Amino acid sequence: MLENALKIILVISTIILSYKIGKIVVFYFFTIKKWSEIEGTITSYETVYFRSKTDSDTEGWKEAVTYNFKVNMIEYQGNCITKNLNILFPFKEQAKQNNFKKGQKIQIYYNPKDPNQSVLENKFDLMSIILPFGVLIIFYFVIF
Repeated sequence: MLENALKIILVISTIILSYKIGKIVVFYFFTIKKWSEIEGTITSYETVYFRSKTDSDTEGWKEAVTYNFKVNMIEYQGNCITKNLNILFPFKEQAKQNNFKKGQKIQIYYNPKDPNQSVLENKFDLMSIILPFGVLIIFYFVIF
């Protein structure tokens, strides 16, 4: 009985994970190819502590950035570094993946149809696939 429940959980987890990874792959290999690139400015950058409101086990340190850019004389603000899977880190110093500085000029990728959609990173991170599926495989062999 317990083994069947674990198999169902594993299948459901695999489906959810595949969907999330699929969204990331579609974004980086298709969607962002149609986006425009522009120079913007970092307005704030810090490492902040995050705690999920829905999952008490999801907590840790992450980067928080804000940047501005202008498209057709209209100023926009964004805060998305990447669409790849993000990992929360247990220690503040581990979470510092970038070294942004206030006032720093940076390339921004934005949706020309809706400049409110923007991101700093335009590359797909292979770890967004390897890490989650690696965890699932380890879970599978440990359980079964």
